[in-house]
Amino acid sequence: MTERRDSTAFVRIHRSTIVRLDAIREIKLKEEGHRGEVVLPDGTTCALSRSGKRRLEEALGGGL
Repeated sequence: MTERRDSTAFVRIHRSTIVRLDAIREIKLKEEGHRGEVVLPDGTTCALSRSGKRRLEEALGGGL
């Protein structure tokens, strides 16, 4: 399904969650740094998996 979306605008951050990059307000990492959550403009939080964190880092062009 992600193949049809603009890969520069969207990223899968969890098995069931795809977010638009410009809709991310904040990224909160857990203490171990492997997982966390993404906060959207309306305050909604979405789980960030380990593999999702790697994809998000790639999409943003650097480390978190």
